[in-house]
Amino acid sequence: MMKISISIINRITANQAKIAIVLKVLSNDSKEALFDVIQHIYDEEARKRFLLELKNIILNTDKPKPQPIIKPFSMKKIMYRADSQSKPSIIDLRHKVSSLKEEIQNIKS
Repeated sequence: MMKISISIINRITANQAKIAIVLKVLSNDSKEALFDVIQHIYDEEARKRFLLELKNIILNTDKPKPQPIIKPFSMKKIMYRADSQSKPSIIDLRHKVSSLKEEIQNIKS
C-alpha cells in the first residue's frame, strides 16, 4: 500500500474537488490508496464528490469488454470465391485498351 503524507492530504480543499481526475487503469492497490486519501479529506462536500467520482470510475472500469466473435474460415470457400469471379468480357478489355491508349497520348503530349 502507498504511504501518502498527511500534509498533501490536508491541502485538498473544496475548490480542488472541482478538478476532474481521469484514471484510465485502476488496480486493487490504487483503489485502496484512493480510498485512503479520500478518507482524510476533511470537507464533507468534497469527500462526497470524490467518492461519487471514484464510484463512477470503478463501475465503468470493472465492466468486462465484449470479446469479438471470430468465425472460423474455410479455404475452400475462399478459393471458390476467387474462382467464381467473372472473367472480363471482350468489350471490357477493348474499353480498357482504349483508356490506356488515351493515357499514353496524354503522357506523350
